[in-house]
Order: sequence, then structure tokens, then C-alpha cells
Amino acid sequence: MSDAVLVPTEFVRKNIFTGEVNSMVFDVSPLQLSMYENRVNVQDSFPQLSVDEREFLISGVLPEDQDQYWS
Repeated sequence: MSDAVLVPTEFVRKNIFTGEVNSMVFDVSPLQLSMYENRVNVQDSFPQLSVDEREFLISGVLPEDQDQYWS
């Protein structure tokens, strides 16, 4: 996937704990986005994203807020 063009893509998620709607922008390829939309695991769809960024996609919790829930 290293030769794929990465496009800034906004992801909007609702925090599973607070209900707050958050968004983040990640550089992803169209193929990665298609994989994710077809229910391929987030870590397989977006291996370039950090653990915190992938957690945001799963739970809607922003990276700066994750410690209060998982520490």
C-alpha cells in the first residue's frame, strides 16, 4: 500500500462514553477506506494510524481523552 495516494479524510464519531460528536482527519487511501467500509478490522484497514487514532475510529474517544477511560 505504500504506493497508494493518501487523501485527507474526515472521520466523525460519537464518543461512546459522553455522546459528544468528535472529528479527526487522517490521510488514507481510497482502498483503505473501502476496506474499512467493508468491515475489515481497523488495524488492517489503516496500519499507518497510531493505536490512539484507531481507537478514535472504534470508540469516538479523542486521543487526548483516552487516558481517563483506559488507564
